[in-house]
Order: sequence, then structure tokens, then C-alpha cells
Amino acid sequence: MTVSRRTLLGASAAVLGVPGVPGRACATPPAPHPDAALIEMCRRHPLNIEGYNTSPLEYDNIDDNPFWNAYSETRDGIGEAQPMTMAGILAKCRAAKVEARAFDGDEESEHPANCPAEDWAWDIVGDLLRLYGGEAQS
Repeated sequence: MTVSRRTLLGASAAVLGVPGVPGRACATPPAPHPDAALIEMCRRHPLNIEGYNTSPLEYDNIDDNPFWNAYSETRDGIGEAQPMTMAGILAKCRAAKVEARAFDGDEESEHPANCPAEDWAWDIVGDLLRLYGGEAQS
């Protein structure tokens, strides 16, 4: 059996991990986004609100309600998160806007008082100062 130089060189390059040649991977996979979990929670949060608000199911105990549990999981996670990037801050802003809407989801009747959006808004001020503005002025 004869082996061509092309086959031999290609196989050697693949074993050594030469870029552009099938075989072992050369590049390190990119690191996950620092706010990936927060961004995903913020994406799911409006869906959880809608699921809870529109569920026809009745539960004697709110803790038994899977729609409430999904909502409270993302609500609490967003409230505890400290964004590390502007993308994370913007995701938290979008979640706060949705949280502040009236029960029917009407964007014209946003009211952030007495709901998580009120706390998140102030958290976002702190997040912006922490990441981009230095210490808060006294």
C-alpha cells in the first residue's frame, strides 16, 4: 500500500492541530458571556408573568402553583443579580419595564411603585455607578 505525501501531510497536520485542517481543535472555545444567566432570566421573566396572569388553574396554596414558582424564581434572580456588562443592565431594564405594567400588560399604564420594578430601578442606578461611574457622590 502506498501513501501519498498529501495524505501523510494532511494526517500529520490534523494530529498536530493545524488550523483549517480537520482533526484536533486548535482554538479555545469562547468564554460564556458574563451576564448570560441574567440575560436569560430577563428573557424568561415576561413569559413567566404572562403564564401566571393567564393561567386558568386554581391552587389552594400559592407555593403549589408552578406558574407562580417560575415567576418568583426569575423575579428573585433578577433582583439578586449584579450585572457585569451593559448588556446585563439593559436586560434588567427591560424586565423592570415589563414588571411595572398593569395586569393586562398595557404599556401605557406602567406604574413601578410597590412592585419589584421599583427596587430594580434603584439597583440599576447602583449598577451603572459601579460599572461606569465610580463611586456615588455624597
